Amino acid sequence: MPNQLPEPAEHERGLATMPYRGASWHHTHQLHAAMHISPSLTTAKAHFRAKIFRPSVDVFFSLVPGRSPSHHMHLDSLALMSPEWNDHTYVQKLSNMEAAQHPKCWRQRISEFLDWFKKLLHGEQPPDHFFMRDENLLEVKVDSSYNEESDCKTLTLTELRINGKKRGGPLEPITVGIDVPVMICLFAFDGQLKLLSSPTLT
Repeated sequence: MPNQLPEPAEHERGLATMPYRGASWHHTHQLHAAMHISPSLTTAKAHFRAKIFRPSVDVFFSLVPGRSPSHHMHLDSLALMSPEWNDHTYVQKLSNMEAAQHPKCWRQRISEFLDWFKKLLHGEQPPDHFFMRDENLLEVKVDSSYNEESDCKTLTLTELRINGKKRGGPLEPITVGIDVPVMICLFAFDGQLKLLSSPTLT
């Protein structure tokens, strides 16, 4: 994943709001990579599992469409902040941040979120924290429902569990046509995820 991308052209405004813009894909999972995307979610309930080493950077969990949006899309995400020296960390939702304007790209939105989070930590009511381990089990659960009248599906990332305990969720739902693929995306901001094994989806 390149850290710097050119200013999005007019026809790329939607794509620029996706974390996978500029990614180079492999047909098999790479254990060390900046991003991992699951296969398309096709069941009413999906359970994604990944074992990772203690992250050294901030990690984001989102549902992403397999087709690039044609316009700006306000993608929600759960942020797992990189642990402190004593392994304590936080999980926060991007949608908790009230953006003053629509950022032009995903990286700009993440940068604004990180600035907001720093202020939150020093506020009167800092968020709850918990502790990571050297090896961690991440579990993401997604529910999907079908609307017969509109002939569409709505998917919601309902929870993120870390080492068996719920740490975040739900995210804002995403609604698409039934033939539009939707996947789970794990994205390491300015770094790489280090997986212990290939992720599973059931």
